[in-house]
Amino acid sequence: MLEYFWRSVRYDEKEKMIYSAVQKKDKNNQDVDLEVKFNVGDLRRVLELGDSDNDPTIIPEQLCKCSWYKMGFGGHANGKYLKS
Repeated sequence: MLEYFWRSVRYDEKEKMIYSAVQKKDKNNQDVDLEVKFNVGDLRRVLELGDSDNDPTIIPEQLCKCSWYKMGFGGHANGKYLKS
């Protein structure tokens, strides 16, 4: 499911929105695509970063690792990351 999301993601510079798709089952148990859209503000709110575009923040390692793994990334993630 997450792979499908990341393969279909795109950013619209004009609207400043991130678009992607997820698959879900309809009432006949068939896979259907459902478009999702969100912006950077939505990500900040959900990840509880408590900052703005003009206020760069160092993201704690644990928050970064958990966020990446929940979004479907694998592999090694180490250190602290500067949000940009």
